[in-house]
Parts: sequence; structure tokens; C-alpha cells
Amino acid sequence: MVEVSSQAPGTFFVGPKRASGTEPTLARTPFTSPEANIVVCSDGYFDVYSTAARTNGDKPAYRGRLAELGPGIRGADDRLAVRPGSVALASAISTWSTAHGAAAVRGELGGGRDGNEAEVDAPAA
Repeated sequence: MVEVSSQAPGTFFVGPKRASGTEPTLARTPFTSPEANIVVCSDGYFDVYSTAARTNGDKPAYRGRLAELGPGIRGADDRLAVRPGSVALASAISTWSTAHGAAAVRGELGGGRDGNEAEVDAPAA
């Protein structure tokens, strides 16, 4: 079972201190599962962390693309196509975490989307 976890209810938003009106607000939603802690970002990726307590600045063990979570999660613009707190997203995270979470934390999936990998088209959702 995966549950949305946050210090405050709902999602939290990260945005520029001085918004010019052109940058979209970025939502990050944390999920907790027995295999891993996963933070889904509305701009097209998710980060996987160990279930051990982490400190600020910790790098994710794996960074994945939303398309990895299954059809309907990634929109046409590569952004999150469902609400951050939706049952569909929680279900997709639960399924992915059960199948891949432990391997991602152990480093068996590589680093994922770290900005250094070759560009590969994500499968159509």
C-alpha cells in the first residue's frame, strides 16, 4: 500500500521567489511504500529515495520519467496528466514501487533521468 505522505496536508509547491508569470508552478507529491519513498514532480519525473531517513541535499537513488508509471499518468506535454493526490497516481506509484522500487534504491536501474543519459523518446501514454 502506498500512501501520500507530507508534513502538511496536500501537496507542496515550489516556485521562483520572484515569479514573472511565465513559469508554471511545480508540484511535488511524496508517496511512501515499503520498498521506497517516491516524490512525483508535476514537470515530468519522479525521484526514488531509500526508506531510511534522509537529509536536505540527498540525491535520489533513481530519477524516472512519468511515462514509466503507466498509461494516463503522463500528459502529451510530458507533464503530470492526473491530479497529484489522485487515486490513479497512487495506484500507479504502488504498482511501480512493488515491481521496481527496491531495485531502484539498490541502484540496479541505474540513475535514471539524470540529465546525462542519451535522449530516448518515452513510450506514448
